[in-house]
Amino acid sequence: MKKLLFLLLTVSLSTVFAKSGHKSLENLSEINQIILLTDITPAISKELLAGRLPTTAVECRENMSLPVAYFMKAPFFSLECLPNLTVKIQKTCYVRFTEKRRGYLSGDLKSWEKIEPMLSTLYDTTVGISADKAHLIVETSENPDFQLRKKK
Repeated sequence: MKKLLFLLLTVSLSTVFAKSGHKSLENLSEINQIILLTDITPAISKELLAGRLPTTAVECRENMSLPVAYFMKAPFFSLECLPNLTVKIQKTCYVRFTEKRRGYLSGDLKSWEKIEPMLSTLYDTTVGISADKAHLIVETSENPDFQLRKKK
């Protein structure tokens, strides 16, 4: 489930990716298969995230909305989100993972941007408690200091 949540988070970056004007950093092999996000099974998700399907892309269609069910159990706490979170695709995009287990995002199936640097530079996340002390608040927003990389 953690891996599927990561895939959905990746998909949610499509809006920022589209606005950022990033250029591809790496040339990757051509895509031989496209799978719609809603057709992914747990087995396919595992294969994708392990990098065993590097020429397969996941299509995330514009205006698609998916509720997220997330469960986590740890020694000192558990987390349940059912389904208070919804991922909405703002613009059609494609996600793929390579043999090195690196994730990439594309808007056109031609230019691909690494996901990890985007996560660390595009967003700031803060955690706190609401004023009435009734809720844990996790807020993620675009990093105002983010500078577009310039092609050299």
